[in-house]
Amino acid sequence: MYLEARRSWRWLVLAGSVFGLAGLSPFLTAASGGPAASSGPVAPTAVLTSGPARFVSGKTHVATPARPAGVAINRPSIPMAQYRAMKEAGARAGGAKPSLPAAPLSSNQVIGQAALTSQGGAGGSWFPPDINGAVGDTQVTQIVNSKIAVWTKNPSAPVLVSEISLNSRFFYSAASLFDPRIEYDVRWKRWVAITDAFPETNGSQHFLLGISSTSDAAGGWVVYNFVLPIAAGGFVDYPQLGLSQDAIIITYSDFAAAQTCRTFAVAKAIAYNAQAFSTPVFTLGNNCTATPPNVIDQSPRAHELRWIPGTGAANVEYRNPQTGFYSAINAITPLGGILSTAPPPNAQQPAAPACTAPSCNIDALDGRFVNDPTQYADDLWSVHTPGVGAFPIPAWYDFDTEGAGANTAKQSNFIFISGSSFDWNASIAAQQDGRAYLQWTYTDPPVGVYPSMAFTGRLGADAANTLNAPTVVFNSAFKMMGNYDPNFGAQRWGDTSSIRFDPGIFDRAYGLNETVPNSGFWGTRQAAVRVIP
Repeated sequence: MYLEARRSWRWLVLAGSVFGLAGLSPFLTAASGGPAASSGPVAPTAVLTSGPARFVSGKTHVATPARPAGVAINRPSIPMAQYRAMKEAGARAGGAKPSLPAAPLSSNQVIGQAALTSQGGAGGSWFPPDINGAVGDTQVTQIVNSKIAVWTKNPSAPVLVSEISLNSRFFYSAASLFDPRIEYDVRWKRWVAITDAFPETNGSQHFLLGISSTSDAAGGWVVYNFVLPIAAGGFVDYPQLGLSQDAIIITYSDFAAAQTCRTFAVAKAIAYNAQAFSTPVFTLGNNCTATPPNVIDQSPRAHELRWIPGTGAANVEYRNPQTGFYSAINAITPLGGILSTAPPPNAQQPAAPACTAPSCNIDALDGRFVNDPTQYADDLWSVHTPGVGAFPIPAWYDFDTEGAGANTAKQSNFIFISGSSFDWNASIAAQQDGRAYLQWTYTDPPVGVYPSMAFTGRLGADAANTLNAPTVVFNSAFKMMGNYDPNFGAQRWGDTSSIRFDPGIFDRAYGLNETVPNSGFWGTRQAAVRVIP
């Protein structure tokens, strides 16, 4: 048996107020509106204590329990009635899309692409995939609901190295696992992954954190197993993962009667050596999700994004780690320059073939940030998909995190394929020279385009607020019709996508997203891309 993590809750008083960004126009520009008042320092609301990690071989296999019947794994962060009303109001409002500025002088290039895995592939999987991936020195690793696959790093012809279930990877068989996330630590040559479990028969819901022992994602890992602090009747969902120079940073949502988002961090010096730890857990507010950053420089602070649908985003500033863990949150400050706060309408698909469910629209979530932002210096590159009239449209930002312009957008804009396209599920990555790459999913019903994959980017020298004209990476040949979610009245799409820079080739990145190889199930695809002058 693995060593059970120990849990202790020491409830403290939450210092200061947590403010939302209220009353914003849905078309704020990057230059408009200064930040609202900061919360000031925030005290933890619990302490998470874990025993040592255990070593798990890459060849270990355990049984994979069935996904619980009837369990809703897609939950809005605001009350369902309010969520539906806001999405429907946007769809009814209609209106033209905003105009985009002229494209910069740089240009996109797709180096190569390849199909990776599918719901119908070896070992099976569930819908949606919730695809997440990372790029190492020699491997591309993709993690989806119920399994993890490791491929050789090749743009057009990757070779499958390993594919095992999440339960085997994390050596846990008491309940099925979902919502996985993965990062590659380019400094320490380690893979870091998280996943949460459905409640066990006794009601206990476990959380798993794994770290590879080497740069080989198919080899041995050390794995922590613990229970996160939640309110009575709560359910842990939508975890997110980020890294800084010093720490593994994790956020999650607690779907109790009063839904909250929470965060904690573990010092790498402890976790990478499989030692026991004790770390504070912070509650960031109600009806929110939070997304930690990928900090690519030596910044002593990490800036998370908190999102509240219809209200906006806030900068959550972690203080430098002390005594082995992140000891405090300096402040939670609403961000000025948010382009839209509305939850997006669902994405439409072409009318033909005829739909086999009450709706063939695709759920486009609630505007939350679905992949880790890139942080360096006082820049925080991020993207999300809010609603703009009748369309879901990705909005990207280079937020200013510190100094005189803190908590405003240095630059921002929307991105979409055409005036009739529905665009969502976007991810972004950036480098310290100011280049940024972005990929997403889109449909274009009037011209018969099924769910497909697009990419664009910019160089640091390009004009502010601009991206290159989008490049279509891959067009799916089928319409998504097999994953109707009666809770949301739409087809279920994955909640995440990924784009990661190659640690060995500075200007190359790998995008990973969902596709539709058959109308009844999903597939995934990688695309190696770059932007050139």
